[in-house]
Amino acid sequence: MNGGNDSNYKTITEDVLRVKGFRLTVDFEVKAIKVQASALYPNINSATVFVVPIVSKTHIKVFFSFSFYKTKAWSDQVLETSPKWLTETVGLKDTKGHTALSEKIMTEFSEFIYTPIAEKFNLNLTAEKGQDLA
Repeated sequence: MNGGNDSNYKTITEDVLRVKGFRLTVDFEVKAIKVQASALYPNINSATVFVVPIVSKTHIKVFFSFSFYKTKAWSDQVLETSPKWLTETVGLKDTKGHTALSEKIMTEFSEFIYTPIAEKFNLNLTAEKGQDLA
């Protein structure tokens, strides 16, 4: 094909920056929220959502991440993967925006949990909202 001639190709190196931590400069009662859905049956994985609000003078930037747990050594639960953080920003005084964001995060968490269960047990994935999905 090319006979080993790499002169027609360009090598691209990309660095991906990731936040490894943060420090709050103002004390708040809540620094992070963790909601865990614990499975009742061993063939279903437990899941969690982490929610971390970062507050400025005018906005709240909310970092959130969904993750499944896997069972190790019969009873120990460990996160399956490193969390992939999503972000949303809402105005500090925008109470409707706060409510909408809370509902969005919990709806996405419900879908995150439900989708693999529905696929595993051939349940209806396209049920209309407000309808019993089981």
